[in-house]
Amino acid sequence: MGWTPSPADGTGTIVMRTSTALYPFDVVGDPEAVEAVVALGVDEVSLAGAYHAVRAVTPRHPQHRIVTAQRSAVYYVPDAPTWSGRYLQPSRAEGEGVCDSFGPALDELRAAGLGVNAWVVLAHSCGTGGEQAASHVTNAFGDSYPWALCIARPEVVEYAATLAGEIVGRFAPDGVELEACGWYGFDHLNAHDKVHAEQSSAAERYLLSVCFCEACEGSYRAAGIDLPHLREVVAGSLRDGDGRPRPDGSSDSVGAEEEIRARLGADLADALLCVRLAAADRMRRAVVSAVRAAARGRSTFLWLHAQGARHGVGGNVGVDPSAALSDVDGLLYGAPSDSPVAVAEAASVAREMPGRRVGIVVDVLGTQDDGGARLAKVVGDARDAGATDLHLYHAGLASADGRRILAGLVNGFGS
Repeated sequence: MGWTPSPADGTGTIVMRTSTALYPFDVVGDPEAVEAVVALGVDEVSLAGAYHAVRAVTPRHPQHRIVTAQRSAVYYVPDAPTWSGRYLQPSRAEGEGVCDSFGPALDELRAAGLGVNAWVVLAHSCGTGGEQAASHVTNAFGDSYPWALCIARPEVVEYAATLAGEIVGRFAPDGVELEACGWYGFDHLNAHDKVHAEQSSAAERYLLSVCFCEACEGSYRAAGIDLPHLREVVAGSLRDGDGRPRPDGSSDSVGAEEEIRARLGADLADALLCVRLAAADRMRRAVVSAVRAAARGRSTFLWLHAQGARHGVGGNVGVDPSAALSDVDGLLYGAPSDSPVAVAEAASVAREMPGRRVGIVVDVLGTQDDGGARLAKVVGDARDAGATDLHLYHAGLASADGRRILAGLVNGFGS
């Protein structure tokens, strides 16, 4: 392996690191792709190994412009004996230059001296399980979410742990980025989506994400929660809501927890959150255990995509930083969606745990109008709050102007 994680420079000073996201089909079939990524100045690449359904533009690729994956897929050949008999199984990506592209892309990037983190999406899994609707999140009205696997279910935990472990065992990446390694729910970017953020507050989207499958119902009963009352109050609160963001700012995650407690009652809201956090902890620890075992003693840095709001759902999962950093090596927060205060809280925890890091993920897409000035401030504020790593989304999707902004952010992060 050409690259080794270096959390400190030998004097105790934290080394600042930079990364950018890529799909493997951005690399395979494009002889100029790797050189262009090296020119950005990043230390490493987050390379998608298991990813949700996507329609992606590849603006510089000589062989294609649009890549469409209708369902979640892995970009390698899954090991048949490993998956034999399992209730949930991954699908193999299709298409020339797309199918089985993870290994070749990883090899090309490593040959250029770049570190490679395997980017693995877990509970956000469009179409995985086929007809196994029982594995999906089911809201208080009985609506099933085929894009969201319920992490309280043992077959989902098994699927996530097996998937992450297989990628590490097969490809020995330098690190792993775990996305949607926790509760996924209502929010979902989908083809022809007719749901808009202004139709509901963050608290309402959380309530729409509370699962009532049989496994979750059993967990609520075990925790002493009155199940009929919980269902009634969640559904009733959503029926009574006017669907508009609150003028006090609770349409975003900062005020959402207070709104949830007001809608459900503080005791019920807290009990519900405890059950959900416990399920997320179990899933994360199962995945981490599988990854560590598959690494067989190799140095493999584990990142978790996270957010500061503990009730948060989605690709960035809500966590208690102390609990999460007891399992993984680093937390990645979205910026500016997570404030410098959330980054500072996690960084404070990380400083007390040797080898732990806190990074931010910044989206450079669609930022050409101001030349990246707004994002430069976001990155600077996060760095001042204690962020040690900058991950930029997304070198493969970015326009030429977007790549220039990306390179500028990389250049400025450590200065």
